[in-house]
Order: sequence, then C-alpha cells, then structure tokens
Amino acid sequence: MVLIEYPRRGLYAVGFITGEGLGEVQEKTAAYVYCVFIPTTPNPTSGVLLLVPEEEITFWRWAWKKA
Repeated sequence: MVLIEYPRRGLYAVGFITGEGLGEVQEKTAAYVYCVFIPTTPNPTSGVLLLVPEEEITFWRWAWKKA
C-alpha cells in the first residue's frame, strides 16, 4: 500500500502498487515510475491506474487488512 497526493497536491489517496517500470514509459520519462491503482467508491473493484514517479510515493508498511 502506498500514499500519493491525488487528485491534486494537498489531498491524499491510498493506492496499491500493481507494477513498476513499464518499458516504453520508462524509456520516455526521466523518473522511475510505478503503476498505482486507486480504487473508487462505491465499487472498489473499479478505479484509476496512475503512473507515479517513485519520489512522489510514500511507501507504507501497513497491512491491507488495516486499511
């Protein structure tokens, strides 16, 4: 689980890392990016997949069960 500023600076969302370093994306960006899934309400099986630079992610040691 990670914490990112989304949908704008100063607001935070909990997300899930689903992947990292996608080939062409990594080639075209200067920063190392992670794929972060942000669930939406009321149906958490839908959501937004964002490509977020590593330096903009706060990594948690929080278990998903505590979320």
